[in-house]
Amino acid sequence: MSCDSAATLLSLLDGLTSSNADLRRSAEGTLAERETLPGFQTTLCRLAVDPSQSVPMRQLSLTIVKRNVRSRWTELTVDEQNEVRSVLAEDLFEPNSTVRKLVHACAAQCAAQTSLQGWEPVLDRVVQTMQDPTAQGERRSICFDMLQVFQDEAGPEVAGHLLHLEGSLRALAMDTNIPLVARWKALDLFSTSAAIVAEQATSKAQRNELAVGMLKGWLPVVEGMARSGDVLAVLAAVRAVSKLLQRLGSAMKPMLEAVMEPVCEFIRGGQVQYVNLVVNSEEGGIDEEEDGGPTTLLVQFCELLSSVVSKAKLRPIVKGKTAAILELLAPYCQVTESQMAEWSDDPATFLANEDDDFAALTVRLSAEGMAAEMIESFSSEAFKAIIDVATGLVTAGAASTANPYSWKKTEVGLLMTGWACEAINHHGEQKKPIGQVDNLVKVAAGIVGQEDSPPFLRLRGLALLAKICEYMKASFTADCYTILQHSLEAMQAKNHICLRLIATRAFCKYLKICAPQRPEECNALLLSGGGFQSIGSLMNWSGEGLADESMHLCIEALTSITRYSPKSIVAVGDDFLGLTMSLWDRAAMDPLVHLQVLDLLSCACGVDRSLLGKVSSTVTPKIRQCLSNPDEYESHTVGSSIELLSILLKRSSVPYPEDMWLCVQQLLSLCLHTTDAPLIQNACDTLLYVVRRAPMGQLEQAKTRVLSTLERLLDANELDDSAAMFAGPLITCVVERMGSALGPQFMQAMLQRLLAARAQHLVQSLLVVFARLAHANPVGVVDTMAGFSVPLEGKAATGLEALMAMWCVTAPKVAARDSRTILFTALIKLIDSRAPALLGVRTRTPLPVRLIEVLTAGLEYEVKRDRQRSHVRGATLLNDNGHMGGSEDDDEEDDEEEISEEDAYNEILGQLEDYAGDSDSEDDMDEEDEEIRDPLLEGVVLKMAILEAFRRWEAESHPWFAECPAEVKERLSKAIPKAVQQLKESGGQA
Repeated sequence: MSCDSAATLLSLLDGLTSSNADLRRSAEGTLAERETLPGFQTTLCRLAVDPSQSVPMRQLSLTIVKRNVRSRWTELTVDEQNEVRSVLAEDLFEPNSTVRKLVHACAAQCAAQTSLQGWEPVLDRVVQTMQDPTAQGERRSICFDMLQVFQDEAGPEVAGHLLHLEGSLRALAMDTNIPLVARWKALDLFSTSAAIVAEQATSKAQRNELAVGMLKGWLPVVEGMARSGDVLAVLAAVRAVSKLLQRLGSAMKPMLEAVMEPVCEFIRGGQVQYVNLVVNSEEGGIDEEEDGGPTTLLVQFCELLSSVVSKAKLRPIVKGKTAAILELLAPYCQVTESQMAEWSDDPATFLANEDDDFAALTVRLSAEGMAAEMIESFSSEAFKAIIDVATGLVTAGAASTANPYSWKKTEVGLLMTGWACEAINHHGEQKKPIGQVDNLVKVAAGIVGQEDSPPFLRLRGLALLAKICEYMKASFTADCYTILQHSLEAMQAKNHICLRLIATRAFCKYLKICAPQRPEECNALLLSGGGFQSIGSLMNWSGEGLADESMHLCIEALTSITRYSPKSIVAVGDDFLGLTMSLWDRAAMDPLVHLQVLDLLSCACGVDRSLLGKVSSTVTPKIRQCLSNPDEYESHTVGSSIELLSILLKRSSVPYPEDMWLCVQQLLSLCLHTTDAPLIQNACDTLLYVVRRAPMGQLEQAKTRVLSTLERLLDANELDDSAAMFAGPLITCVVERMGSALGPQFMQAMLQRLLAARAQHLVQSLLVVFARLAHANPVGVVDTMAGFSVPLEGKAATGLEALMAMWCVTAPKVAARDSRTILFTALIKLIDSRAPALLGVRTRTPLPVRLIEVLTAGLEYEVKRDRQRSHVRGATLLNDNGHMGGSEDDDEEDDEEEISEEDAYNEILGQLEDYAGDSDSEDDMDEEDEEIRDPLLEGVVLKMAILEAFRRWEAESHPWFAECPAEVKERLSKAIPKAVQQLKESGGQA
């Protein structure tokens, strides 16, 4: 660049920060052109390290340098690369900390581009500076900061080079003439490097060699830090052992054993100070430094113990000491005054900590994670230890009544009891009460009923009782109603918001338990106890960050009441609908809340006919408004409105009321205009109820639009496969109820959509429609399809030829039980019909033979799937009885039984659809039972139907069956005996 390039560059950089957009764009363009010129990067670097320039200008320059080093390094000449490296290396100790951090980042990026080549001498000098006893503390600190940046950004080569400087770093860590902070930072730096190198190691021998070196040289260093009495040095020791354990495993056992005792002693010695300065202080406690503090140490220690417990060879170090470890950590798990203040101001943070959901790490959460690992690894000892320590804490809290903070011990005891909730509930299911747990339950039950108890103690009792509700149901059945009462009282607006949130959760749990046993009392309690008012008040809580959580809890509570205590909902129907519609409106931007409200309204509509009428009259205006102006609403809001309409159409009596029928008309209009695939899918599902249930008089009013909707669904140029995904069931219903309105052109349109479809689900869905038509009139379908032509693979083919080609290719791959049954039994119908047009179909293999082959493949598939399911059931039984399932000897070696990736995918689809077909929700059972009745499926076992067809054709000497080649007959001779045997074993008739 020219001699005035620095001034020009400054002008361009100044232009980048201009408020004038045109000037900024011009500067960006010119700068982009100059970046490729020789010498540009060096000039920019020199400008960046020039102390006479302003700090913002230097920051901007270094930011561009870092970007260009990453993206343009290989474009630079070797001389310019060396110049850039030299300029950055000279400014590593830049006085301005903001600029210095960017210099370090640029240098690290430069080192990363060359795999550290050329930077080794720089790192060596930095380590020498760190070792110099006369070096100023600030200069030594800069060295550590720079090496940390290099470790993070310059690649694993940095760690490898620092490992070569092991002697220097170890000497630094052990030199008592150097401040302790530099010594523990040296340990931190080297342990991180060792962990990185261990992770990069390609063999166990390399890791073992590294482990030996670590133990030989650094074990005394780590132990010395652990015994130093300085919280940051102890933290460095714990962090080093954690990193090395994670990478080098049980080889680090001696180092772990060396630090356990001094670290535990340090933690024990800090209990009183921590309780006084952190737990019970209203001033905020001990401030954590940038490098950590007591809380960080405790979190790291819990994580170290979790890692130890998870490794079988290290487990003996802590086994037998679980109770002692829990007692050690218990004082630190107490809720602090600052936490309570924070949670009172921001209840959403409280819930995040309570649910361990994206919460910042705390001692309580880390200790809970550690306890979970202990329960997983040695359940009996861990469970006993948790209950013993919890009992001791509760007893100590009750005994120290003079201390205003003594309740925190009780709170921790109840918290720890909740850590073992799964084991406690398991004991309840086994009808095996536990004396100590019973005592803790009585304490918790007593606390939740005391309105003068501290709110965070009271909520802890409710949280515990909610977690162990199964144990309570089994062992304290008579007391569950009392807990329900206390939960309802705690939900009232006069109480602390955090208490109300936990009480709402407990209320939902115990209403489910109590309502079936004491329905009338629960109804009366809800109506007299202010439950609905409490929910309404909670729903309107305006605290920052809590709106979503409060809505979820309110919906959960209302749904529980609707499901388990419906009479109370009917009694306050207007208030209930007011709350529900308020939730609906507030959730306009939240699809998840809309789904929850839909579930709530679905429950409500099934509770009582009068309530259904109120719901309908309340929501239909909202649905009508949304469907008439869909562009004014979020897509998920329109979708939820369609779902809500489907609930009403399913539940309401017919003929449909006028206001509901207007919604149907608007839904049909939406189907004719929108291209939003999810909306069309929802609409198809909703229109099913209209076509199935509406009287013909009403249906005639909508016939034109329904047929236009089908025409649009079948037009591949209009809608893609995802939009037409659920068209099949709707077409089937229309055919059943309005078949006379559908001519041959409809079947042609359906075939063209089938041929254009790429989504397997749509292909199968449309084929099933053709199969249903074939069941009703096989000869008529064959003749109609043979009467028109369509393009197929670039050639003209009859509709019948195209249909049979798709059918024969697709049917063997279909895994969904009902679809398979309909497709294959329809093929049997076609063969039985002996329709002459079938003989005229042009295929490589004569169509009659091809149909027999497809049925043979269908029988083989049924045999294989049943065998696989029996293996799964057998393995499950073995595992339930404590045996290992399967052995090499049990593996099948028949290549024909191997399942392909595509078959496996289809099998999963089939299982999902089977599950969907078999399962009914509690409140929809009667309606769903009515929907799934299908005359083509009732009493049909596909395997038996295929067997009977083959036997009949053989007995009748069916000419198509007789023409089968020997290969197909041989496959049949293998499949038929297996199918017969399976039917006998399952109790079916063979």
